[in-house]
Amino acid sequence: FLVSCKSDLETVKAISNFENKPSETMDNFRSVYTQGGKPRMIVSAPYVQRYSLKKEPFSEFNKGIKAESFTEAGALVASITANYAIYHENQKLWEARGNVVGKNSKGETLYTEKLYWNEQTRRVSSDVFVKVVRADGSTSTGEGIDADEKFQDYNVKKPKMSGFSF
Repeated sequence: FLVSCKSDLETVKAISNFENKPSETMDNFRSVYTQGGKPRMIVSAPYVQRYSLKKEPFSEFNKGIKAESFTEAGALVASITANYAIYHENQKLWEARGNVVGKNSKGETLYTEKLYWNEQTRRVSSDVFVKVVRADGSTSTGEGIDADEKFQDYNVKKPKMSGFSF
């Protein structure tokens, strides 16, 4: 008998390339962040894929995400929902995309297609069209926003004026 083995290095690399495959997948994900034993933030998503073996590890929430933050007393401070999100672990940067809706405890609602939350600076920002609807029904629109993470203090960038004609 003659037996021969041939090793195709490219095939072996493709099969064993774990870097491009999720290291974890989670259905019905829910994570509760606590401080002093009390929930301060709850993040939930129908499906998450984590890529921890990448040079720049990330988690992908490709079926949507919901995040809620709370006061020490348990009152809802702010919430956000989006059709898609990605968390860049090394940069501690969240990016939400697609039908992003943020709400604060003052009854204001933010609508945009892309929003970033930087964990290190505790700031929320966007560089695309935003619309803020206040509790009284008045609105502000512009190209981008800069806000604190609880969306209590914010600045709409490049505001758009409406109702005026020149």
